[in-house]
Amino acid sequence: MMYFDDPRGRLVEAFAFVAEVALRRGDRTVACEAYAQAAELETAIVRSIPRSEARIRGVLAVSAAALWLKAGYWERAAEVTALLEHSAVEVRLAAAQALVKMGDARSAAALGRVLQKDSAAEVREACARGLGDLGGPDAVGPLTVAAEKDASSRVKYVAGESLRKLGFSKGTGTR
Repeated sequence: MMYFDDPRGRLVEAFAFVAEVALRRGDRTVACEAYAQAAELETAIVRSIPRSEARIRGVLAVSAAALWLKAGYWERAAEVTALLEHSAVEVRLAAAQALVKMGDARSAAALGRVLQKDSAAEVREACARGLGDLGGPDAVGPLTVAAEKDASSRVKYVAGESLRKLGFSKGTGTR
């Protein structure tokens, strides 16, 4: 079965569209309700996919969690943090990007942990960039360590740029 062609997926898109229109009109209540409906459907799709299809489940779970976050249901979206530990690099990367896209500094602690230990440089780079966007007290320490010690020169560079963006000197964590 092509999971991305699931007819419920079209309903997810429709609810998400309604939510975006409601947000543009300033109606946060309707937007949150529509995002929650979309998230519920996306979650149902994820649950219908066999566990053997880990990557597909992971990608759609990130989508569902992002919708839960937009709806304001942090407890339902907690699965995004768990996806940062997924075996597939693509899923970990998508999870990190989804957390950053939500724009909530509460995600910084999880991103900082992943920045310090993920085996994939592209995931660490996304976390470093995201911490620069999110800021907050949980961002500076992991960025400082990455700017000084990461194995990837690209991650070091992005971490340093993120520190500068936050008003800190590269590698020192001081202003």
